[in-house]
Amino acid sequence: MTKYSNSEWDLMSEGNFLDAYSYLSTQIKNNPEKKHRYLHNRALCLLNLKQPEKALLDFSELIVIKPESASGYIGAGVSSWWLNMPNDSIMYWRQALDAKYNDSAGGVEPSSLLLFAAISMKRPDFEKDAIILLKKTIGQKPVTRWPGAIGSFLMGKIDYLTFYTSANSSSNIISRKLCKFYFWVAINNFREGNVEDYSHNLNLSVQTNSILEYEYYLAKIEIFKSK
Repeated sequence: MTKYSNSEWDLMSEGNFLDAYSYLSTQIKNNPEKKHRYLHNRALCLLNLKQPEKALLDFSELIVIKPESASGYIGAGVSSWWLNMPNDSIMYWRQALDAKYNDSAGGVEPSSLLLFAAISMKRPDFEKDAIILLKKTIGQKPVTRWPGAIGSFLMGKIDYLTFYTSANSSSNIISRKLCKFYFWVAINNFREGNVEDYSHNLNLSVQTNSILEYEYYLAKIEIFKSK
């Protein structure tokens, strides 16, 4: 995950996304050796400013600069989802699977995002493929360590309480893990046809204000679409 300087992180955490965008644009221009870092962060600012078209451009450039990292592909997929281009999202998330540097579970995040797309689009054929990918990523046995627990929960290998315990384990990033936890619980609710809990858990995901997590942005757009 990207590390932030005090200046940009303070601006983003305070919700000053216009100032953060300006600061990051200057850094991109003046520090080409760190361009990939600043592009990623500026793209997040653009999503918070509800400018997914521009965010997609930054994430696309990030892919060119750092094709070995999954971040650009995942971010581009999230931006495409905001733009109601789900097929493009699927394309980017599939590409993220082949990235050299992925999450610590070896690619559970892009696999899970492909499952999210399949469930949202009500495509059982896609859902079957995504489950196969999750099995390849984390194996057949239940996984409780984070973030592998996400895949195990989506495959029904661990229950809600075990999943929550994994997300709420001792860490300085519990709010970010809970953002993911509530989002994936919401998606499972949707799969089960539980509309009330789906909406409730999406809102809990957003309320964590975890602007570093891609699930935060997906939860926001899903809430908007359900209105």
